[in-house]
Amino acid sequence: SDKTGTLTCNEMKFRRCSVGGSVYGNVGPVPLAGAQGAQGRLFSGGSPGRPTPQSGGSETLLPPRLARSEQKAGGMGGGGGSSGEGGEGGGASFVSPKSSLEDTSLFDPLDPTPPPSPPASPEEKPVEQTTLVGQPLSALAKLATASSSVRTVAMPPPPPALSSGAAGAAGGGGYGAAQRVAELLAVCHTVVVEKDAQGQGGAGGGGGLVYQAESPDEEALVAGAQELGYTFLGATSTELTVGHGGGGVRKYKILATIPFSSSRKRMSVLVETPEGLQRLYTKGADNVMFDLAGDFAECGGQALLDAHLESFSNEGLRTLVLAYRDLPADAAQEWLAKWNHALTLPDRVEACAAAAAEMELGLSILGATAIEDRLQDGVPETIADLKDAGIKVWVLTGDKMTTAINIGFSCRLLDASMEIITLDKEPPNLTPEDEGYKPPVASRLKAAFEKYSALVNKPDPAASSRGCKPRQPSRPSRERPPSSPKDMAGGLPASPPTSPPASSSAASSSAASSAASELHDLDTDHLGLVVDGPSLVDLLGDEASRKRLLGLGCFCKAVIACRVSPAQKQLIVKMVKEGLPHRPVTLSIGDGANDVPMIQEAQIGVGISGKEGRQAVNSSDFAIAQFRYLENLLLVHGRWNYRRISKVILYSFYKNIVLTIILAWWTMDCGFSGQSLYESYVYAGYNFFLGVPILLLGIFDQDVTEATALRFQQLYYVGKEHVDLNVLVMVENFIQAALDATVIYFLSLGTFNGPSLAGDTPGAGRLAASPPGSVWNESGQSDGLYVFGTAVFSYMVAAMLIKVSLMHASWNWTAYAGLAFSVGLYLGFILLYGSMARDRSGSFTAEWLASYDFYHTPYMVLDAAGFWLSGTLICTVLALVDLVILVVKTQVFKTKLQVVREFELLHSSPNAASAPGRHFSGSSDSTSLDSIESGNTFASSATVQQIRVAPPSRNK
Repeated sequence: SDKTGTLTCNEMKFRRCSVGGSVYGNVGPVPLAGAQGAQGRLFSGGSPGRPTPQSGGSETLLPPRLARSEQKAGGMGGGGGSSGEGGEGGGASFVSPKSSLEDTSLFDPLDPTPPPSPPASPEEKPVEQTTLVGQPLSALAKLATASSSVRTVAMPPPPPALSSGAAGAAGGGGYGAAQRVAELLAVCHTVVVEKDAQGQGGAGGGGGLVYQAESPDEEALVAGAQELGYTFLGATSTELTVGHGGGGVRKYKILATIPFSSSRKRMSVLVETPEGLQRLYTKGADNVMFDLAGDFAECGGQALLDAHLESFSNEGLRTLVLAYRDLPADAAQEWLAKWNHALTLPDRVEACAAAAAEMELGLSILGATAIEDRLQDGVPETIADLKDAGIKVWVLTGDKMTTAINIGFSCRLLDASMEIITLDKEPPNLTPEDEGYKPPVASRLKAAFEKYSALVNKPDPAASSRGCKPRQPSRPSRERPPSSPKDMAGGLPASPPTSPPASSSAASSSAASSAASELHDLDTDHLGLVVDGPSLVDLLGDEASRKRLLGLGCFCKAVIACRVSPAQKQLIVKMVKEGLPHRPVTLSIGDGANDVPMIQEAQIGVGISGKEGRQAVNSSDFAIAQFRYLENLLLVHGRWNYRRISKVILYSFYKNIVLTIILAWWTMDCGFSGQSLYESYVYAGYNFFLGVPILLLGIFDQDVTEATALRFQQLYYVGKEHVDLNVLVMVENFIQAALDATVIYFLSLGTFNGPSLAGDTPGAGRLAASPPGSVWNESGQSDGLYVFGTAVFSYMVAAMLIKVSLMHASWNWTAYAGLAFSVGLYLGFILLYGSMARDRSGSFTAEWLASYDFYHTPYMVLDAAGFWLSGTLICTVLALVDLVILVVKTQVFKTKLQVVREFELLHSSPNAASAPGRHFSGSSDSTSLDSIESGNTFASSATVQQIRVAPPSRNK
């Protein structure tokens, strides 16, 4: 799955930014976005592993991962806040509303007097903050729109919640940095302005302006520029107009635009400012921008900006780094000549990329922006249900690693009990003695792979305590949140697993690679893998590393790939689709053009019709409006369709095998003469007579209701494990078809021919069968070949209708109508076809249709009492065989599906609520089939009582 626009709403809001070493935005009580755990809790700051006091006296435990992030944030912020008070989160911890930072009147950027510190309260104990407290955006707007006469006034000291290094950095950045940031946001984009006929203005636009952007990010940034006092008014091919908050209009001459691309991960524009400066503005991903940076003076230093970006990511915000470069006029003109020449070349893509790389060097970093994109409704519940159904969910996003991890916690892809394995690119030019050194990512992957492969190669009793359990090929994978120490006995502890013996850790690369298939057979609910794009460049390019990455990813419960390009998304899907021995079915879901490669690579592509065009929808197999509809698509309609199609396939083979086997027996009886048992037109209409009932079954049949399918997600195993359609089921179907054909033919032959006394021949008194086809009626006359053939054909049609009736899991008016239509179509055809009369000349009225041999044959067949008696006998025998097989399967070899169907029947019964032992509570928060094992009998309602029922899904 993609993230932006797929898991999120793609409705971007400009929330925060870092300018001149200071953080702006999100003033007031701010919960830690993205820190919501699987149980819906918001984690507050505190030491790792220790409870933190909350306003309501409750205690929540901070996961170690969040604790480390909070320590970083607390180190920057200086711990100036107090324990939060409950807000919308219902007892969640917020930044203290008593802080003076909420009073925007205290932040006058033209007043160098620092804001007064709030009086210390003896009962308040300082705790580490969940997020950096920022100055209001209005303060930054005052700086950005200040006149040139006050541009040299020193910045006010930062509030206590900011780091001590911010003040010096702010002084260096000054008001010029604020103006350049606002100017960059208003200039560096491809937004188009449209006039609003009603004068209402659009999202981000004001005064009758509507912004139309290629992506919601650009629209949000332009709206942020407007909030800072720089309103984008419109642009032509050569000029861009911006309204200034201090009054007047600023016009910028557009010299060149270097567009954004997924490989460049940045966008630049070269403009000539109203002051006559040749300036390049660039915005892009931090990992790319830092490599192009020349200095960090105006942002307070790289370390401080990194800390701010980390804080923004911890809040689940999308970040961009802003930079600029001033050029001499002659240097700008010289580069423009190269750029314009590159645009005319046949290989202009490569030429333009080379020219852009020459210009985008030595950039001065200004700061960073943080954009909020909230999750869609129902995303956490949908992902949790998909995981309960045994579906592996991997999220591939272009966001920062920290942002991706926090979104993973928000959408319940990750939970607080998980140990997160991170594979990020090692810092360049560092030795093992240097601080921050990391081994190469391939070495770290190999070590992690061998660590968990040792659990397979050298099993020990402690393996069960690490949560490593074999995957059950005939059962769905299970997930149950640990609620007691007993439940945790089979789960992996939050701490890293005990290291394997040295001999196992030192296994060779070939041994590790050979263990990949074995590691695929293990599963754990308490490991998550996070890998970034630069690391994937190294790992996907090496065969051994790719196998280790795939093996480790299958071992983990969830995988997140961040900072990935569209090509890497496609390679990851291809790796999973082709790298595993059992060749799993993959599904890719996305909403934008950058998701098209992975959508086309997967066996099933799902496009979300969002705000990034129709490319994903046009390239997909299915189109939905929101991610939460994927649950119904898979667990309800996908499961129904699998079972329906399986029945259609089996029935289609079954009825044609019966037809063929009967003809084979007849061929042997007629001496391989080639004589047909059926009349040609009747024979040709076989599939037409029987087509409608199975067609309606394939459209409308439902083994369980929609509510039950959503309540018991693990029922999805029937399709995931190919329960209804596999080689064994096909063989059983073929054998039963051959046996049923034999019963139909020989019972028909015995009842029509019958034994006769051969009194005039030697050996009189013995029973001797009449020759095949010599059918005698009660008057002693021969009825003919087609009387016997039509009778056998009629028995076969009746048997096939009984068969399709027993295949129905649910009955409605369409099932009855289909059966009635088939019976009426068959009887109507043979009666009409057999009643073609002669005219006075002795010829048939419809010679091209009528058959001399078949004339009046159906009436002779239906008039014979033996036909009805033998038909009753044959249909009864075949129905009893099918019923015996059905009873044995449902009562002796009981499956989880059968138990749930019986539970549904009892639960929907009018007397279910009053019957003893048949009352089921719907107040449980979880759905579990763990207590139902294949093969259990259903002797009493106590078996059903063990099923814990969840409320109907809110996603419906």
